Amino acid sequence: MDYTIKGALNRGYQVYVIRDAILALFGKESLEKMLQKYEDSGGKVITLDEFLRVEE
Repeated sequence: MDYTIKGALNRGYQVYVIRDAILALFGKESLEKMLQKYEDSGGKVITLDEFLRVEE
């Protein structure tokens, strides 16, 4: 997933990461660092509920 997100951001796509649909292999702290990295790179971290509201 990491390379896919980075690649899409580098190509100018608007990327949404659904927080409750992923987990990190190395625990919650690792996940939070990863999500922060995506946000710092221009991605949007949202919940599944937020995504479903956007799709309505």
